[in-house]
Amino acid sequence: MRRLIVNADDFGLCPGTVSGILHGYRHGIITSTSMMLTVPAAMAAAEAAYYNRGLDVGVHLTFTEGYPVMAAEWVPTLLNERGGFLTAREWLATGRQPNINELAVELKAQIALVWQGGIRPSHLDLHTAAGYLMPDVFELTVSLAAEMGLAMRFPFGDGWEGMAEGVAHTAGVSPAQMLATVMHYRQVVAAAEVTHPDRFLEAFPAEHTSAEALIERIRNLGEGTTEFLTHPAFAAGCSEYMGAARAEQRAAELAALCDPRVRQTIDEEGIELVGFHQL
Repeated sequence: MRRLIVNADDFGLCPGTVSGILHGYRHGIITSTSMMLTVPAAMAAAEAAYYNRGLDVGVHLTFTEGYPVMAAEWVPTLLNERGGFLTAREWLATGRQPNINELAVELKAQIALVWQGGIRPSHLDLHTAAGYLMPDVFELTVSLAAEMGLAMRFPFGDGWEGMAEGVAHTAGVSPAQMLATVMHYRQVVAAAEVTHPDRFLEAFPAEHTSAEALIERIRNLGEGTTEFLTHPAFAAGCSEYMGAARAEQRAAELAALCDPRVRQTIDEEGIELVGFHQL
């Protein structure tokens, strides 16, 4: 049996992500989203999630975008001189590691906000690859998922080897070191008995954002449950925040996810669309 979670990241990053992801849920193949609590349109995302209960909602944990939920005095080592989070590029370039106690306080507060908004989250995932390249951060995420009975994103499931070289390059380590880290991650997740999809894939190959590319991915889907990562949005509500080029890229993803041929392919292939709640 083949099951597919189509998860839209960055719900709340800017107004266009909120309206775009809702459009993709109602008129496309999006089944799940990851809500950010530290960014400009967070409240709009929370309201949208509350009134669209069929949309699977997880928490997009972040310490690299926006401003903390906690007061600055609780998380001083996570912040830059402007009081916002250090960016992923700053964390990786400096080799710094977040204070894990401060990070735990902040991430728990982000999750708590979702519950307080009347939303039952389905899963946890991390914003940007930076957190997945820091073992302490990854292990904290696993422990939070286990503690709260939530599923989680696991980018190192079946077939991850195809991404190993690129991930190792990003992390500044050798492929052998990356392999050792991933094997450790697998042990940590298994020991915690945290539920996750069998495999994780970018919905669109690099530089091929089209319905045709998405259909090819779907046709080659393996057995079990796969998570497709997507970043859809309406460009008009995001250009000011992220720039026109990135906003248009997200709009192209949204258009492909809503193309009727994509839904037709899923039906023809006998693939079941699900959310993290159904794992």
